[in-house]
Amino acid sequence: YCHIDIGTTVGPLGTVFIRGQPGWEINDLVAPLPGEPVVDKTANSAFVGTDLLPILLAMRVTNILVCGNTLDVCVHSTLRHAADLNFQTCLVEDCCGCAEPGLGAAM
Repeated sequence: YCHIDIGTTVGPLGTVFIRGQPGWEINDLVAPLPGEPVVDKTANSAFVGTDLLPILLAMRVTNILVCGNTLDVCVHSTLRHAADLNFQTCLVEDCCGCAEPGLGAAM
């Protein structure tokens, strides 16, 4: 189990995804257990510029459930990148959000 959090720079949605800023907190219902990795990212794909791939390989992960905010950008980028890396992927649709209303339905 590996959490991925969005980076350290101000984006189009302000600072809501920046570690330590209001709104960044991981919901207690899905919070990582002690010892589980949390990966901060700054690119669209969670695999770019992070240690996510070596972490998953070390854990012998082959199947990935993908969910999160910005379905239309970061979630899809990570999902497609994972598939390109030969992971079996599944989008958890009910756990995704978009900045623009209606985009999720179009995806």
